Amino acid sequence: VIWYQLTFTDVPLYCAAAVISFAGDALICVFPSISGGDQEDDMRQVCMRAVECAVVLKDQYTAELSAHIGVTCGMFRFATLGGYHNQWVYLLNGHCLGVEMASCVEDAGPREAVVSGAVYRQIQRCPELSAHAVGVGSHGNFLIADVAMSGQNGHVFNRYAGLPTNREVDEMVKLFVPKPVKDAIVAGTFKVMSELREVTTMFLKLMSYDPECHRNPLTLQPFFYMAQKAIADH
Repeated sequence: VIWYQLTFTDVPLYCAAAVISFAGDALICVFPSISGGDQEDDMRQVCMRAVECAVVLKDQYTAELSAHIGVTCGMFRFATLGGYHNQWVYLLNGHCLGVEMASCVEDAGPREAVVSGAVYRQIQRCPELSAHAVGVGSHGNFLIADVAMSGQNGHVFNRYAGLPTNREVDEMVKLFVPKPVKDAIVAGTFKVMSELREVTTMFLKLMSYDPECHRNPLTLQPFFYMAQKAIADH
């Protein structure tokens, strides 16, 4: 978790950028507002922070790897599912994370950042930010060429050193850690468990899943529990 302190009109605004999921070659991050201020103002500030971050990240590359980035905004739902043998997973659900994010990433080429129309409208309303963008694709998205902060209302990046821990928090976190990883931590071998190995991987897709019918992610709980049991039994 990285915490940013933003200062606008001498009022500190704290936002968190949380890496919430890593799936294969995709990294999903959420920029929530925790200032408790005006909702519209919070949305503008968070969109501005996310776009600035995306412009920096798109230029990070190696000889073999580069990124293409999509940025959307909106409401989503978070749920913890499963529970078989007290093992849990989390699921994010929402139009902005499904349809909109997919279209932005699809429209973005290597070392490009594409934002949804909703994000672009928000950053256009930010006097502190100057963004150069062009329409791209057929989904109403915009390719961000560059952004710049204006005036003295800059920002300070503060890396959050760590979360306060106690026994209760530790026990809760363990519910989301795969059993082999927990066993390695207990055995003291976690630091040497990085390795290359051949594995068999099973991908499971819910063909009947519908974002509208399953807007409440808890409707997926019965299947998640059955799937966990089948995997554990085999």
